Amino acid sequence: MKKIIIICIAIAVTAISLYFSIFITYNIDNTRESERNAIIKKVSLLQNKMITISDSSKDILKNSINIEKTITIDNVKFTLFSYSIPKVKFKFAGYAILKKGINNKYKIESFGYGTNLNNDCIIKINKENHLVLYGINYKGKIAKIVGKYDNRNYEVNINRDDEFYLKDFKLNEMIENTNSISMNWTLYDNNLNDITNQINREYNEEVLKYYGK
Repeated sequence: MKKIIIICIAIAVTAISLYFSIFITYNIDNTRESERNAIIKKVSLLQNKMITISDSSKDILKNSINIEKTITIDNVKFTLFSYSIPKVKFKFAGYAILKKGINNKYKIESFGYGTNLNNDCIIKINKENHLVLYGINYKGKIAKIVGKYDNRNYEVNINRDDEFYLKDFKLNEMIENTNSISMNWTLYDNNLNDITNQINREYNEEVLKYYGK
């Protein structure tokens, strides 16, 4: 009898610990404000480890973060957020991948940000691979983006008024190394003219050369 009681207590303690662990880990509400605050917290933790960055850079980066677009695939949410840095009047793009728990709240599985106009990411969801394309519609000049990977084209049509774009594609094949793929980008205007080189040149001359100064 005593053995049964001990086993029951052990099971109860384990269940309670698991319950609180889930609620502590999955604590992001399904709102843009909650997502934004969680991303700001992640950025803050990361920036505190970067000794070379100034305090003003950290403050402006955090305060400028905004949720721009979100897509939900099953129990995973892919969020595109924008951010700015000092001395550069431009919104760069970052991402966060959030996973839903049994309490219907989320945790951030991974996130990142950088200076690329066009980005790709492969995520595994329920044994399926999804290719996510996201980025910036520089000056509103881009009407269509074609990303080529593994001899297949992935097309994204962009409204002229959209500052950012975000789209996912379900892949037919499983990919072992999801951290790095080689995507070739082609950008088109409303007349389907290839403006890839033009956009990259303007972006480098008007934005990137000021980054980090």
